[in-house]
Amino acid sequence: MFVVGLLGITLMALYLLWNGIAGWPGLRGAASTGIPGDHITAGLPPAATGAGNGIAASPAGDLSWAPAPTVAVDVPGRPVLGPSRVVTGPRDDRRMVALTFDDNYKPELAVPVLRALARVEAPATVFVVGGPTRSYPEVTDLMAGNPLLEVGDHSATHVELTGLTPAALAAEVGAGVAAYREMTGAHASSLFRPPGGHYDEAVLQAAGEKGFPWTVEFTPGPADYSGLPARQLLHGIVSGEIVPGPLILLHFNAAHTAELVPQLVGALRARGYKLVTVSQLIKGNDLYADVPPDDPAYAAVLALDRADVINGYPTGDYGAWEAMSRVDLAWALTRLVEIGGGYGGAATAGEAASAASALDFSDVVVAGGDGVSPLHQVTAKEQAAIDAAVRAGLMQGGVDAEGEAVFWPKASVRRIDLALALAKAVEKWLPPAGDATPGASDAAGGRAAALADVPPEAREAVAAVVEVGLMDAPAGEFRSLEPMARVEVAQVLHLLAQVVAPRLVGQQGLPEWWKGLPAARD
Repeated sequence: MFVVGLLGITLMALYLLWNGIAGWPGLRGAASTGIPGDHITAGLPPAATGAGNGIAASPAGDLSWAPAPTVAVDVPGRPVLGPSRVVTGPRDDRRMVALTFDDNYKPELAVPVLRALARVEAPATVFVVGGPTRSYPEVTDLMAGNPLLEVGDHSATHVELTGLTPAALAAEVGAGVAAYREMTGAHASSLFRPPGGHYDEAVLQAAGEKGFPWTVEFTPGPADYSGLPARQLLHGIVSGEIVPGPLILLHFNAAHTAELVPQLVGALRARGYKLVTVSQLIKGNDLYADVPPDDPAYAAVLALDRADVINGYPTGDYGAWEAMSRVDLAWALTRLVEIGGGYGGAATAGEAASAASALDFSDVVVAGGDGVSPLHQVTAKEQAAIDAAVRAGLMQGGVDAEGEAVFWPKASVRRIDLALALAKAVEKWLPPAGDATPGASDAAGGRAAALADVPPEAREAVAAVVEVGLMDAPAGEFRSLEPMARVEVAQVLHLLAQVVAPRLVGQQGLPEWWKGLPAARD
């Protein structure tokens, strides 16, 4: 009853997020999540599956059902874009400057540059090459640990891209951010900069096809890799009137860049310029650079963002077609319950987590510890959300090959996870499919049996979710293990409210607490 009550509260919160926002786009598929007892994980010994311990067993006892170890690089549902658009400056004449950094090659030079950026608290956009991103984790980890840095792609090997075959281009474009996500599990932007700034129509087409709507150029200026001293470089950049919104190009592998950074940041700020990321430069007054107001998902993104359920990144983009991570989903679920009044008397997820002994997931570590993999690092707020979500039965962990209890915080959320969660949510409020028409139950059973890529134990639940239109399974193919994008998560939560919550409201009326819900209107 406790879990059912939480689900009802969550549905009410979702309804109110949806209410008042017109227009619902067609949904290709849904995001994946974990609500009471839903998460399909590695096969576990019987001793690990006791009720209430936050551990779930695989429906098939098959290790292949365990989550992928990191955030997925590519989401199958991502729409295919046309040619990438070239960014040369801002959308208006506001006094903004974007510092950009290329070539994460030499750690002895790159580490001081990153530390200088952190000391002066300067936002910047860094474009990473795939090989060095894997080879120099000390550089990569510093990038991931600075929330003011935006990470974009700079190819796999830093070769000249013009003239490459389509296959070679496909191998180069996107490999930088793929390596970054693989190493850190962290967010990377949908920005691309070709080596040397050289591109042609084929390069722009390849960038668009790999999910990069923006190809970033730079403002001509003195080259820091030329060996000029920092003072001379500074004079060349800031002498005279700076054009509005320049894209200043610097390099991690240049001898004097670390010395230049604090001088340049100080000079720009003294002249009244605001330092921003490239995404912030692109988006102007829009909510996020990658979800403009004419995007079909904008209403859902706006509603959930304003309610602090699924937020974008402070660097200016939403990470729309990046796979949703389990830690972000834990926050979204606990936030929805908090909107509805908290966990059984506790006002916040943090209070609920501190009310009981901490769950001992070996891969959930508050950031700041030495020698901890970025794949396991979370903030204190995220740790509290994971703890609260598991204790409330909204998500579950599992065990790894060594028998350690794990949560896989940076793993991607999948379609099968969400389907089972949605089934638990809707079974309370929607009548079974067989109630309306004689023989419908047998038909539903047949549809469930036809879902060949769903474990037998989960087919009935998945079929019920497909039946009410929350997710799709064309030709009986559900694509159970596909990772789901953040924008798909936002859309499906929006859709859940539209499909289910109106019936709930019609039965029970609106409670008093809804008046405090953040407005989801323009």
